[in-house]
Amino acid sequence: MSPAGRGSQPACARNLSFMLAQTIPAYREALGAPQMQPLIREFEESGEDGAAIFFTQAVIEPLSRIPKPAALGADPAWIVIDGFDEAAAPGDQRRHAGIVRLLDYTLRNLPDWIRVLGASRPDDLAGSIRMIADGGRYLVHAIALDELDRDDDAIFRRYAETRLSDHAGRFPPGLVDEVLRRGDRNFLCLKLILDALIEGSIDPANLATMPPGLASFYANRFRQRFPDPASEKYERGLRPLLRVLVAARHPFTPDALAEILDSPMEDVCRRLQALAGFVKEENGRYALCHKSFEDWLVDRAQSQRYAVSLAEGDRLLAAWCVKSFAGRRRRVRRIVDVA
Repeated sequence: MSPAGRGSQPACARNLSFMLAQTIPAYREALGAPQMQPLIREFEESGEDGAAIFFTQAVIEPLSRIPKPAALGADPAWIVIDGFDEAAAPGDQRRHAGIVRLLDYTLRNLPDWIRVLGASRPDDLAGSIRMIADGGRYLVHAIALDELDRDDDAIFRRYAETRLSDHAGRFPPGLVDEVLRRGDRNFLCLKLILDALIEGSIDPANLATMPPGLASFYANRFRQRFPDPASEKYERGLRPLLRVLVAARHPFTPDALAEILDSPMEDVCRRLQALAGFVKEENGRYALCHKSFEDWLVDRAQSQRYAVSLAEGDRLLAAWCVKSFAGRRRRVRRIVDVA
């Protein structure tokens, strides 16, 4: 699971509770108990503080009383949380402290058959999390995945050489070094650059003119694909779709996107096709390809004329929800009418 980006702790608590209820029947029963309903209603009407109370009383405490499911056998269950650092803005000490307190409580009270695996950039929050201890014993074991050392350089180089070796003769000598410089020690950026080179959407001769990093890569690809962001194709076609996808908490089907955008489904499918490589499809549902792409889109300083408004995306989704509710309400008959 993820803290849902944009620092949403209520969304994190809600998502975790939902996924646990889907996978652990005993927890689902505990959550449905009558005494839990006031807590759930209070949580839905509250903010960050309510999320912390819900997390402790409706997630951790019920789990602590549940025996280990027989289906797990000898293996533990894992709760995977991606992006601790995205749950609080840099320098937000109040929220940092709240996250650390919540994790401290979680690690002390989870049953021993549950483990937590989390990911974070190496920032101050990660440093505080690493110091959580109980009776002199650290409860967090840190595993560095991106140490800046020669071994990582060798891994990046081997990966690039292996990808390009499958296309021997197509690329000039020394291209691997240029690819590594543009990749900026970021595996995703390196992969995307190699994908673009192999599919032919980036000319190796132009690679040296690209600044390094993901933001530069996204900007370069958008300029190639959509040279005029003021055009009707981008302004009236793609930008509204991107607004919805940026604001979406979950992937949407083309049918749902057509309803949200009030457009024919065939038109929405064409827009999705135009964004190939920037959106991903799974089981007929579409979402943005990566959180880093979402961050680039909403950061006007980086995406500039291609920028997308998160607030406008929220507005489109809210209008769709209101419209959907109104339509369903008209089909509901009062009990007294049929009694």
